[in-house]
Amino acid sequence: MERAWWWNEEVKEKVKEKKEAYTEVMSSGSDEERETKSIRYKAAKKVAKEAMALAKSLAFDRLYRRLGDQGGGEGSF
Repeated sequence: MERAWWWNEEVKEKVKEKKEAYTEVMSSGSDEERETKSIRYKAAKKVAKEAMALAKSLAFDRLYRRLGDQGGGEGSF
């Protein structure tokens, strides 16, 4: 699967952890076990979402900085 241009190793690792946590939730037997593992999954999901937001923000900041350094302005298009 092709990744977005802002995707990095940290995001990849956090998403992998989230997927592993999800697999554990789906493979749990009892409702109590599922509830416990669901808490871990929700935490991993939040961390992955934050990592993606940070990576995307930093990538766009770099992009806008490069575009600004090229002398582009309102008349660039």
